[in-house]
Amino acid sequence: PSAPHSVAPPHTAWPWRSQMERLRAHGLQAVEQGLTTVLQVQSWHSPALSALFAGTEHVVGTTFYVTVLPAIFYSGQLRLGRQLTLLLATAVFVGNGLKDLLGLPRPFELSQRVQLLHGKGGGATAAEHSLEYGLPSTHVLNSLCMCGYLAHHFEASMSVWVVIFVWVALVGLGRLYLGMHTPVDVAAGALIGVVLTSIWAAVDDGLEAWISDAGAPVVATQAVVAVAAAVAYPSPRKATPSKGFAMAFNGVVLGVLAGGRQVRAAEHSAGAAATLGRCLLGFPLILTAKAAAKAAAKRALGETGPGPAGAKPGSAADVAVTVASYAALGFAVTDTSFRAFGVLAPDAFPVAS
Repeated sequence: PSAPHSVAPPHTAWPWRSQMERLRAHGLQAVEQGLTTVLQVQSWHSPALSALFAGTEHVVGTTFYVTVLPAIFYSGQLRLGRQLTLLLATAVFVGNGLKDLLGLPRPFELSQRVQLLHGKGGGATAAEHSLEYGLPSTHVLNSLCMCGYLAHHFEASMSVWVVIFVWVALVGLGRLYLGMHTPVDVAAGALIGVVLTSIWAAVDDGLEAWISDAGAPVVATQAVVAVAAAVAYPSPRKATPSKGFAMAFNGVVLGVLAGGRQVRAAEHSAGAAATLGRCLLGFPLILTAKAAAKAAAKRALGETGPGPAGAKPGSAADVAVTVASYAALGFAVTDTSFRAFGVLAPDAFPVAS
């Protein structure tokens, strides 16, 4: 049996609300039509598949980003690190903004027959994502953006693109299997991912040249973008963590760009051993910076913690704490960490001219 689901509009005074309501109605119909496919995929249920697809859920989670993106910087691939951070921040904002704007339900909210099959690997990340709306699938969107841009950056062969296609298809299939999405959610995520990656491949050279220009107002521009993004973000009909995820990435971008203006390391290849050593030193530094900035921001705003005594999710105070803590993390990646690397190995540390 299907559970009733409201598609009441979000709190907005936009003049094109009626057009958005029609789009939402069509979207809801497509989501409902996809329930049969979700149930068919879930009929394959097995412990092995549950573990496999629960694993794919973490590939674009916070833990993944906080480890992989810094490691790219630490390996000496500074341009790649910057562009991936910017692209993924854009992808998260667009994807999560559409989720909250459309407010389309996940399969398990529409049918009691659909199960959440996160398995033992789901954890807190899966629980957080299950609180978000459905369309588009940001797991598919972000996987395609990350893998697609990596392939573009390294001028990958056609065989690598085939592997990427298979991987993204596996992620999409996993979203159906886990009961988190329907086919239209997955298709929308893939379409947006292709569009964003194609745009980024066309503008990354110009964007990188502007970022590298010592006289360009890079940090001020990103600060304005972060504020504008927080203001423009749509208000959902229920509390979701989606805005928090989007604002966190905006904070990371701000910190990464600010740090890169102070410590201008040159593009280089650190090698596997040096990269591992930098990760072992850098990870504690960035996590400490994030925790310290979060505590300082809460004190400055008079917040004492989560719940009734802390900032309401999505409120101005909550957004400020999120942006501040993740900006500190991004700054520590491109500034604090590289200063430490330079102190420990000054002869091996390349500095841009």
